[in-house]
Amino acid sequence: DPAAMAGLASVFVYEHRSSEPPPAPWFPSAEVRKKWRRIESVSRELLQTEQSASLNQHRPPDPTYIAIAHAWAAGEGFAEVVEAEELSGGDFVRTMKQLIDLLRQIATMAPSAQTRSSAEAAAKLLMRGVVAASSSVPGVAP
Repeated sequence: DPAAMAGLASVFVYEHRSSEPPPAPWFPSAEVRKKWRRIESVSRELLQTEQSASLNQHRPPDPTYIAIAHAWAAGEGFAEVVEAEELSGGDFVRTMKQLIDLLRQIATMAPSAQTRSSAEAAAKLLMRGVVAASSSVPGVAP
């Protein structure tokens, strides 16, 4: 499911920065929730390894954007997505572009053909509306 792939991949690009606590994460399916829990577990294991080796600690994955990425990939309108999540248009576009870049990298490098195909489809679903328009402004590099 490309929309689920978009949501799950978003945990690696989005970082909640508001002084307000993030909303509770929303998962489109039990399978996505299960995969999120595995990502979260690997992140905790990595954090422990970093701490014991006195290394800088990585930024943990953030599930806050899963609902936004999933909704946009599933065809929700810009106004509905941004308004429902109280997100600025600029932050939305910037995060979507980062997510598209990550999905394209996954589509190129993933060992599984199914994962590559899903990531490619997810990137295409996200590149629409204001996100696509922001990449085609004359005189501005994407």
